[in-house]
Amino acid sequence: MGELINLNQARKKRERVEKEKAADENRARHGQTKAEKKGIASRLEQLRRALDGSKLDDDGNPPTSSKR
Repeated sequence: MGELINLNQARKKRERVEKEKAADENRARHGQTKAEKKGIASRLEQLRRALDGSKLDDDGNPPTSSKR
């Protein structure tokens, strides 16, 4: 005689496996790694600092350093 299985449990297990497989595919297709996110954030911060450093004052002159 064969092994008895609960069909509801087998169905749910199969669905969980399929969902996990689809999630893995979506992560690979659309996701970014933590290192990529960190690199993008640091590059944006670098660009933001460069932009702030090149802004003009209200009178049209570049900002002067107060370290004289």
